[in-house]
This record gives sequence, structure tokens and C-alpha cells, in this order.
Amino acid sequence: MAIKDLTGKQFGKLIVLRDSGQRYNGSVLWRCQCDCGTITDVISVNLQSGHTRSCGCLHGNSYEDFVPGQRFGRLVLETYINGEWGCLCDCGQRTLVRPHSLATGRTKSCGCYYSRPIEERFWEKVEFSSNGCWLYLGAKKGFDYARLRDGENFVSAHRWAYERYVGPIPEGMELGHTCHDADLDCRDIRKCFHRRCVNFIEHLKPMTPSANVRAATGRSLAAINASKTECKFGHALEPNPYVPGTRWCRLCHNEVSRRHNQRKRDEAQK
Repeated sequence: MAIKDLTGKQFGKLIVLRDSGQRYNGSVLWRCQCDCGTITDVISVNLQSGHTRSCGCLHGNSYEDFVPGQRFGRLVLETYINGEWGCLCDCGQRTLVRPHSLATGRTKSCGCYYSRPIEERFWEKVEFSSNGCWLYLGAKKGFDYARLRDGENFVSAHRWAYERYVGPIPEGMELGHTCHDADLDCRDIRKCFHRRCVNFIEHLKPMTPSANVRAATGRSLAAINASKTECKFGHALEPNPYVPGTRWCRLCHNEVSRRHNQRKRDEAQK
């Protein structure tokens, strides 16, 4: 699918000049010019999600540096009134917004944005990457998955997409990202863009939690342990009868118990 062309569009203080020709995890790096004159390359995800709105100079400015006509999402600044900015929304409504909410991206409209159909809000934030991922550019909470507002609640965008266009997720199962499992170079959770992938056709697959862990073998401690078939002494691992869903080494367990009981007996004879 074609990559969305951002040339000429403005995001905060950045104006997109052209495609830099570079890619990061399959996403385009756009050559941008900041209002301060600095040229910088910014990834599509950070531009469209509002994560990056300047070359870095914005962090050194105070809220008083905002000027009428400046845009934040769907809002355009008009007048500064008693500690708040009077803004004109793209829908035509006017509203008062605190500068901090504008600067952090907490408020981007008068409230009309969430009144639109959820399907429309979902697809307008989806970018089709060259590696096959469909990146949802909405909000994220820390290193968690991208989120989508559904009524009064936020839901994981990839789960919503799968349930909306494919069907219910079977009970006791979760969605695994096969694109992440296949990308052996993706090891840093802080830079993992697969958590934004909502490609419910090819990249999302229902699987048990244990199978989801094993699918990423070699990139997490849990995956490494799940792939082991022997303990560190070479004994075969088998299902733990006392803790369902786990494994143990019966021989090592028996040896530890024998030593413990022997130590107790020795202490009692002193």
C-alpha cells in the first residue's frame, strides 16, 4: 500500500520538506524544517502522533512564547485570556485551553474529535509501512501498546481492530505480533514499533500466553527459559504437578529436599 505523503504539512513547529530517503523499522524519515530554522529528520510515527513537534527548541520555551495563529492539533490560537488560550477549532467552535494541555498534546480539539465514528478516527491514524506493518499512530502509555478511545474508555488498538474486522479473540488467548517474532533485530522495547502494528490480516494471530512467549525465543528471559528442555545439571524438565502451567526438575527438587531434611536432623542432634 502507498505511504501517506506528508510533504508540505505542518506538525507543531515543523514543516515537512520531503522524504529523506531513509527508513527506520520500515517507517519513513521525513526531512523537516523547524520554525527556528533547524533542519531535522523525524520518523512518521512521531510526527503524526504529536510526539515530536519541534527540533528540540520547543522544550526551552515558556508557554508565553505561544503566538496567535499557532496550531496545536485541530486548534489554532487566537487570544490569551486569564492564563488560558482562546482557540478556534477546525469544526468552527471556540474553546479555552490551558497552555500546558496544548504543549503536552493533551488537548487537540474542542471535543469534536471523539464525536466522530471510531472507525474513521482509527483509519486516519494508520500508516502503511513498507515492511507490511500497519502502524497506528495514536496515543501510547509508556512502552505499552497503542491505544484507541472507545466511548469513555481506552482500548488497545490492535485488539480493537482484530475484534472489529476479524472476530472475537478466543477465551484464554491473546494476540501475538508475528511481525515482531520475525524481526530478530528488534530487542529494545523502548524502540519497538511492532506494538503499534494493527495489521489484523497478516500480523496478528491469537495464541496462548505461553506460545506467545515462545514465539519470541532468544529475545527475553521468559522466552529463553521457555525454550529450555533441561536444567543446568542436564536433567530433563517435566510438568510441575504442584504448580499447573510450570515445569521443574524432579531430581534436583528431591536432592534439595534431602539436603534440607538432613540439615534439620543434624541440628536436632546437637
